[in-house]
Amino acid sequence: MAGRFRFRLEVVQRLRQVARDQQRRALAEAIAAVQTSENYVDDLNRSLRDSLMHASTQRQGESLDLSALRAEQRHRAWLHEQLHLAGERVVQSRAELQRQRELLAEATKNLRVIEKLRERRWRRHREEVQREEQAVDDEAAASVVLRRVQWESRSRS
Repeated sequence: MAGRFRFRLEVVQRLRQVARDQQRRALAEAIAAVQTSENYVDDLNRSLRDSLMHASTQRQGESLDLSALRAEQRHRAWLHEQLHLAGERVVQSRAELQRQRELLAEATKNLRVIEKLRERRWRRHREEVQREEQAVDDEAAASVVLRRVQWESRSRS
């Protein structure tokens, strides 16, 4: 008798689901890191643009303050340096995002393999149960026919 369906790899399936869920969280963190890096670059670009606009409006004034001009140049140089570093962080975070996407695809594929195996085994189990039920039905039908034949043969005698 086939009995109750048991999938012996349920633990593996649960572990792979956990791995996939963890990978989804890691991907979400990588997406957030890219967004944060890109927002920081945007903020630096805005600051640099504001600094340049401020410098151009200062030049239109009557007198130039050399110390303020030097401070503004140092600030712009620092902004350029920060932009360069932030650009590198964006590139790194995008590379990490791509790596996390690939890991999620692999984890999803690994889980799908187990799910397909479970489905195949479930179908086999169901077919076996149906065969057993059919055998029982056939046996019962044969028994009924045999009893009828026996009864008819007794009634003729």
